[in-house]
Amino acid sequence: MQLENAALRIDYFLGADPGDLIFMGVDPRLLPSREDWLQQYVDDFARKRDDRRLFGMVLQLDGQTVGFSNVGLLDDEASALVHFHLTVPELRGRGLGARFLRMVTNAYFAGFDFDHLYFEPNAFNTASNRMAQSAGYRFLRTHRTTPGAIHLVDQPMTRWVIRRADLL
Repeated sequence: MQLENAALRIDYFLGADPGDLIFMGVDPRLLPSREDWLQQYVDDFARKRDDRRLFGMVLQLDGQTVGFSNVGLLDDEASALVHFHLTVPELRGRGLGARFLRMVTNAYFAGFDFDHLYFEPNAFNTASNRMAQSAGYRFLRTHRTTPGAIHLVDQPMTRWVIRRADLL
C-alpha cells in the first residue's frame, strides 16, 4: 500500500454504517477526522522502512479494488497483527476472504522476518473467525481486550496464529 492508497482504508471506516463498525468492534465516536488520520499515514511514510509501524496491501480482483490489509507491528518485532477488510459486500461469503487472507499472509512472510502472524477478529464475528481457520490460522484463545485506539473497550476477541514454519 502506497501513501496514495491510505484514503481507501480511511474512507472505508469513515463511510461505514455505525452499526457495521460496532459489529467489527470499532467505536464510531473514536474515529479520527479524515485529515488527522491521513496525517498519521503521511508521518509514517516519512520514516525509513525499518522505523515505520504500518504496512499494507490493496486487494484487487479483475482490476477492481475490493479490499485492503495491513499489519501492525508488535513490540517483539517477530510478530505482527494482520488486519483485513473485504470492502465489496457482494463478494463476501464466497470464500474469497480466506483466499485473500492466505495471499496477504504469504506476502507478509515474504516481505518481513516475522516468525508468526496473528489475526484477531471480534469473537462474535463468525465470518471472520471462519475465514481465519480456512486460511490456515490456528485458534489460540478468546480473551477480552481493547485492540486499539478506535475500538470498543474490553471486547471479546479471538486470537488466531500462523507461523512461518507452518507454511513450509
